[in-house]
Amino acid sequence: MHILSCLVLCCVGFLSPNAPALPGDSANIAPPLGAVGAWPGGDRDDGILEGGKTRSKALVVVLHGGSWKPKSPAELARSALDALSSEARKRKLRLLAPPAPAECRSSVPWIEPAGEALVMALIVSELQAGRAVADRVYLAGHGSGATAALVLAARHPEKFAAVAVWSGTPPPLWDENRQVVGLAHDPVPYLRGVPVYLWTGDDDPILDREALRLFVDGMQAEAQLDRAYVLHWDHGSGRHDYGAAGPRQGLKFLQARRKQRRP
Repeated sequence: MHILSCLVLCCVGFLSPNAPALPGDSANIAPPLGAVGAWPGGDRDDGILEGGKTRSKALVVVLHGGSWKPKSPAELARSALDALSSEARKRKLRLLAPPAPAECRSSVPWIEPAGEALVMALIVSELQAGRAVADRVYLAGHGSGATAALVLAARHPEKFAAVAVWSGTPPPLWDENRQVVGLAHDPVPYLRGVPVYLWTGDDDPILDREALRLFVDGMQAEAQLDRAYVLHWDHGSGRHDYGAAGPRQGLKFLQARRKQRRP
C-alpha cells in the first residue's frame, strides 16, 4: 500500500493532475468545437492544419507532441502534418493536425482536459458536417503525440477505427525510487477493438524501454485470448524517428481498417 501511494507519473507534466479518467467518466464528453477556442494561422479558419488527400472522408487526426525546442503549437502541428502528408495522399487519407490549446503546458497536451476536449470536438464537428465517416476516423502521432494517441484511443475506443504511432508508448508509472512499475491509466484493457500500429527504433535514446515492454507484452497477451485485440509492432534500426521506410506502413495499416461493431 505504501508503494502504491507513492506512484508518480513519468516525466513531470506527462499527465495533467486533472486529466479525465478512462471510459465511463462523464467528464470526457466534448463541448462544441467553438467552446474550445480557435487558433490563429493555419489552413482553415479555425487554424487547424490540413493535409493528405483533400475531400477524403477517411479522417486521421494527427497529434503533435511537446518539444524541448522553442516551437509554437502551430509549428509543432505543421511538422507533424508534413511528416505524414505525402504518404497519406497516396493512401487517400485526409489529415487534420490541430495545434494544442495555449493553456496546455505539458509535453503531452492532448491528454490534458482542454486538449482532449479539442480533439473530440473536432471529430464531432467533422462528422456532423459530413466531412468524415464514423467508421473511418483514426488517430496518429509521433513521440509524445504517440503517447497521446494511445491514451485518447483508450479513453474513447468507440470513436476510432485504428491508431498508428511512431517512437512512443503510453506514459509509464514510476515508484518512489523512479523505477517503472506500470503504465499510467494502463490503456491496454480499453484498446479492445482498436487496432494499433507501433513503430519503434532500436537505437531510440528517448523511448522508455520498460514502458514499451509493458505495452507490447500486454497487447500481445490480450491478443492471444481475444482476436479483438490487434497490435502490429514494427521495430528496427532507427532513432527517435519513423524508421527507414518512413510512415508508409503505419498509414497503410490505417487505410485497411474500418470501425467494427464492438463485440
